[in-house]
Amino acid sequence: MLTDFLMLLDEYSLVIIVVLFIIVLALVAKIKQLNSRLLQIQASMETKKAKRAEAGLVKKDIDEKVAESNSRWQKKFNKTKAQLDVAEQKAQKQEKDLAKAHKQIEYYKSIIEDMEK
Repeated sequence: MLTDFLMLLDEYSLVIIVVLFIIVLALVAKIKQLNSRLLQIQASMETKKAKRAEAGLVKKDIDEKVAESNSRWQKKFNKTKAQLDVAEQKAQKQEKDLAKAHKQIEYYKSIIEDMEK
C-alpha cells in the first residue's frame, strides 16, 4: 500500500513529504527537549518552595525560642526588680528608724546635759 502511494507521487512531492517528515521529527525532538526543561524548572521551583517552607519553619522555631527566652528573662527581671523594690523599702524604713533613733539620742543627750548643770 505504501509502495503504491509512493509510485503515485512524483519526485518533488516525495522530497516535500520527506522534508516535512524531517521537520516534524525535529519539532517533536524540540518539544521533548522543552518538556524536559520544563520538568527541571518545575522540580527546581518545588525545591525552592520546600526550602522556603523549611526556612519559614526554622524562622518560626527561632522566633518561638526567642520569645520563650525573652519571657524567662522578663520573669527574672520582674523578680529581681520586686526584690530590689523590697530592699529599697527596707532601706528607707531603716533610714527612718535610724533618724528616729538619732533624734532620741539627741533628746537623751540634752536631758543628760541638763541634769549635769
